[in-house]
Amino acid sequence: MPISSERPDRSTGLMARHGQLVRFHATQKAPGNMQAKQTTAKESRTSRKINLLVEVHGEKFLRLIEDGRIPPSALDNFFGRHLERQTAILDAMEQGASYAAAYSNSSGCFDTTSWAKLARRTATVRGLVLTSVTRIFRQTSRETELPVAISLYSEIGSIVGQLLETVAEHSLIPAPKPSIRKSGQRKSVSDRAKVDSIIPSLRIAKSKLAKNLRDAQRFVDKTGESPSVENAARIAVECARIRNGIKLMELSGQQGNDYVAATGLGDYLGIGNEYWSRFPTSLPIRRPERTIATHNDPDTDALVATWMAERYLYPNNTCQVAFIPRTRDQASLRGYDAVMDIGCVHKPPAFEDRNEHCAASLVFRHLADRGVDVEHLSELVTLVHDGDAAPRRGKSENYARSRERGLHAVVQHAKAYATSDAMCYQGVALYLDAVWSGGDEAFRRSNRM
Repeated sequence: MPISSERPDRSTGLMARHGQLVRFHATQKAPGNMQAKQTTAKESRTSRKINLLVEVHGEKFLRLIEDGRIPPSALDNFFGRHLERQTAILDAMEQGASYAAAYSNSSGCFDTTSWAKLARRTATVRGLVLTSVTRIFRQTSRETELPVAISLYSEIGSIVGQLLETVAEHSLIPAPKPSIRKSGQRKSVSDRAKVDSIIPSLRIAKSKLAKNLRDAQRFVDKTGESPSVENAARIAVECARIRNGIKLMELSGQQGNDYVAATGLGDYLGIGNEYWSRFPTSLPIRRPERTIATHNDPDTDALVATWMAERYLYPNNTCQVAFIPRTRDQASLRGYDAVMDIGCVHKPPAFEDRNEHCAASLVFRHLADRGVDVEHLSELVTLVHDGDAAPRRGKSENYARSRERGLHAVVQHAKAYATSDAMCYQGVALYLDAVWSGGDEAFRRSNRM
């Protein structure tokens, strides 16, 4: 039962007890006035957390914390757990388990409080995976770990695909308009633990990602909340970074005619320059077999057209997407295998009327003429054309919905979150893979876009 006004002294005593512990830790870190401010802030946070937990769990929580079985150091950890896992932990502790044992044994419980937390956890996994990849390439002594690492990479890659498909199963909800993308790279990757095994961190990454998948599959049933377009975009971008970091392992090999230095190519896989820049200058990777050009700061039309070219025009080739300034100088574009939406120049060529077609519809028509089965993409192409052609925008209900809670909104949030055009494209491409994977399922999913 929740704590009532009949027991004010006990509750107040508990808060004072935790406050004393917080004050002790705070005094070890900062002198003078700063110490007092930090102590007061920590006491306030501790009191608030205890109050909320008492309201939810009542006598059960009071007994365990009063007996000292939930140590102050575990309070933040416990507070951050979902109600289902909190309850499982308290039940196990009432049966005699320690906090550590109860926490470990409750790992299968639903334990994600928001889609934003799920997105942040995916970013944590990305950091673990990509750091391990850079460490493998920088230290040849890790060759003995490769068989186990490759197996873990394979399992992680499989979970990535399932996670994004699970997110794509849901209708998305709107999110505030994103801010303009920040230029430059995110914080640098640490050099610490150079000689430690990468296997434990990969196992942690797999465990966290599996938890994400498990909770994503139950999230709507447990909370009634669908993912927002912002969280869907962030998860897609991070999943793409994880997948492409693993893909880099497949593209690397011995020096030869078909290989080129990774540093010479630049981060065309969009994993993030903070990782890409750490590869050895001599690291050879297989040269992309096709190059597709589209314009800088790509819009939805350019992204979808490029995705269609990569997935359906060149399905058996490795592709590099080049993001270049818009130009009408066709001579400068001859070196590319395909050109998408650059200065109204397309390869194949566009029609005279700018609004008659968009880049995506041109690729769609070209693929259909070649006998490629792309009928399941017809609604996607119509949606993209509605957003690209000015005369169609105001008349399209589908486009209005897409700007609020569909593909166009996901693209805008991916552009805001990613730190490069390549990173944005890879995230959007993986999201498109999940939504428009083909057959009746693609039609069902696309109807929500």
